Amino acid sequence: MKLGETVKAIGVTDEFRKVINLFQVPAGETPAGFRHEYVYGADGSMRINLVRDISFGANGVRRPTNVLFSANTANPFSVYTMRNFIANLTTNPQIIYDSFLNNPKANKNNQFKDRYEVLKELCKIVGPGVDISVEVNNPFAEESALMEEIAQFEEILTPYRLVVKVPHTGPLNADNVDSFLSGKYPAVNDGKPEDFFYGHNLAYRLHEKGYRVNFTLMAEPYQTALH
Repeated sequence: MKLGETVKAIGVTDEFRKVINLFQVPAGETPAGFRHEYVYGADGSMRINLVRDISFGANGVRRPTNVLFSANTANPFSVYTMRNFIANLTTNPQIIYDSFLNNPKANKNNQFKDRYEVLKELCKIVGPGVDISVEVNNPFAEESALMEEIAQFEEILTPYRLVVKVPHTGPLNADNVDSFLSGKYPAVNDGKPEDFFYGHNLAYRLHEKGYRVNFTLMAEPYQTALH
């Protein structure tokens, strides 16, 4: 049976329009990082939808490799050289500040002043088809402050690229995290249940708010069953 025999009208979904308007790709094209989905209506209509999927390049064509490569860096100069081969960037405060922003050998001529400038440049380099994982500076901050920080990430990266990285905090909490950062490490079992599950609960709340989450700092394979 031919398509024309069953489909009376072809259109696009509201989500399709939203994605096209956001990323401003050339006419007749669809952005990388989205697969084409066809929605059939009982009235004989067919609408084309765009669904976030980083295994796809531009125009709904699959990436040439079965493996989706991820880079653990926030250095725009490094990312530029690998931009055609990665589907994901993962960062954290150490990677952004210590390895790049505050490293004069990496941040040449102090070109980038803060992480928001870095994120904007990364978006320009990798385009819409690459997810970017970003971690808040202090996971123990008040939730209102965390959400404000994440909203800034979302404004730059768009909801399609943003993945919020949440650390498994173990025995750490707001009272002892400064000691940890200064080199005084608490015993791995020296904590309360609310400490051990703090990161999990934060990730769960973010998931409920519609964010995609990258859970990090797990030490054993069996821990992944919780995530």
